[in-house]
Amino acid sequence: MCDFIYLVPLPLGVSAYAKSGNVDFTDFHARLLAGAMFVGGRWAYFAFIINWYTRSEIDPETVENFFGAISRTLASVQQTVIAVSE
Repeated sequence: MCDFIYLVPLPLGVSAYAKSGNVDFTDFHARLLAGAMFVGGRWAYFAFIINWYTRSEIDPETVENFFGAISRTLASVQQTVIAVSE
C-alpha cells in the first residue's frame, strides 16, 4: 500500500487530483489510479486499474508500461477536451 502518484507523469498545464493503491503478493499484483483533472474549463474523471499474475515478486516492466499508458491516455484526453472547448 504505497503512494505512487508521483511516478505517473500527468499532462502539463492541468490541475489534477488522484489517489493510488497497490497490492503485491507472490504471483499476483494490482495497481489503481483514480481521480480527476481540470482542463479547458471542464473536469475529466478517470480510473485506471490493472491486475496481473507473474511468477516474480516484483514486475517493474508491467508497472512502467501501465504508468506510461495512463500518461498517454490522459494527454489524449487533455488534447480532446481542449479541442472540444475551442
